[in-house]
Amino acid sequence: MNTVQSFAEGGSWPKGTNASFISLVPKVINPQLLNDFRPISLVGCVYKIVSKILSSRLKMVLDKVIDPRQSAFLEGRGLLDSVLVANETLEEVKRNKKECVVFKVDYENVYDLVS
Repeated sequence: MNTVQSFAEGGSWPKGTNASFISLVPKVINPQLLNDFRPISLVGCVYKIVSKILSSRLKMVLDKVIDPRQSAFLEGRGLLDSVLVANETLEEVKRNKKECVVFKVDYENVYDLVS
């Protein structure tokens, strides 16, 4: 509790709290090769507790901060909802032989830049 309270007040971790270790667990009885092991990440328990607290608090305000038109990575909104709406719109335009302008914005290149 002291560590969680300290993080809430100061926003910093005690040294070593965020440490993680990788352990190799054998998949077979007599492991000989690296492929015979399964890597398991062991993250500190306090780190998981604070992450859970922060994520549940953030969940309460996400719908107020994120635009309702965003359809991915939010509870109740499917990743493919936007794709389906766009597809149905195009089909409707084709079926009724209407004119329409469609453009796709590629944000990937924007986020790859470092300035």
